[in-house]
Amino acid sequence: MAPASLADAPVPDEVEAPAPPAATAFAAPYGPVPPDSAAAFAPAGYAPASGYGAEPGYPAQPGYGPGAGSPQAPGYFGPPPHGYPGPPPASGLATAALVLGILSLVFCWLPLLGIALGIVAAVLGNVARSKGQRKGFALTGIITGGVGIFASIAAWIISFAVLMSLATSAEDTADSAPAPTVAAEEAEADASDGAAADPGSGDTADSGVDLSSFQPLDEAGFAALTADPGAHFGENHILYGEVRQFDDATGDCQLMIGVDESQQEHWEYYDESAIAWAASSESLTEGCPEFVGVEELAHVKIWVRILGVTTVEFDDGTAEDLLSLDVHQVESLPPLP
Repeated sequence: MAPASLADAPVPDEVEAPAPPAATAFAAPYGPVPPDSAAAFAPAGYAPASGYGAEPGYPAQPGYGPGAGSPQAPGYFGPPPHGYPGPPPASGLATAALVLGILSLVFCWLPLLGIALGIVAAVLGNVARSKGQRKGFALTGIITGGVGIFASIAAWIISFAVLMSLATSAEDTADSAPAPTVAAEEAEADASDGAAADPGSGDTADSGVDLSSFQPLDEAGFAALTADPGAHFGENHILYGEVRQFDDATGDCQLMIGVDESQQEHWEYYDESAIAWAASSESLTEGCPEFVGVEELAHVKIWVRILGVTTVEFDDGTAEDLLSLDVHQVESLPPLP
């Protein structure tokens, strides 16, 4: 019958726990284990656990590290394997040499700039080669820089030659029409033998000169006139020509002109040079009405009186005997080519 409550249940007697079996002794295969063997076999850098020694008869396990042939731990970067190429060298100087060499060719027509760019390109190219940079760029920069230098020098020489040629041409043009001056002794000699007369004898259109008395010349007559102007002194003729000089050096009443007996189609055909005075120049020194409106290189028809020959001295020291004319009227013609 079950007890009415736990308090009424009988208390069992205390039972003793069974004793553990005796440990079996094993002989250590490698001899007795010293008391501090755990420390001897502990991994490098580690101390044996407190309170525990090595198992009797067995050595402690060695520490763990990367085994032979095991892969490197992640995140570890060692030196590259033998023969692995390193990073390519910088190529800034080689590229700069190439760019400057090309620019020296582009700007060779500006001599100073082209030469400066070429020199810098050659220097940078050599420095880049010595540093092992991109040899193709460096060598190209040296070559283009050298070519740019020589091209700039050639452009400089050509420009200088062209400028000198233009200056010489301008000087020759100025010398071809120098300011004439009448030699006094020649003028006196011409006056004494009647081969020349003072310009402006008063026979002007304003004084009632009959222009119908001025006769044209044929080719033979003009050749005779130019061969011996003194023999035709005082004759009135109609000539054609181009004004070669009419400026401050000649004054308002005198000019240089190339003439012929007929109207020509080109200025080169007026190859007989003459010095002409306005008929009114005896009484006027400026503003002679015969030459009003006349300009240099004008193509004209002139009514003239033959005065003979006048010797003209030029600025370069040379002298020439020129046909001397007294102009009574001037008519403008279409310009010459």
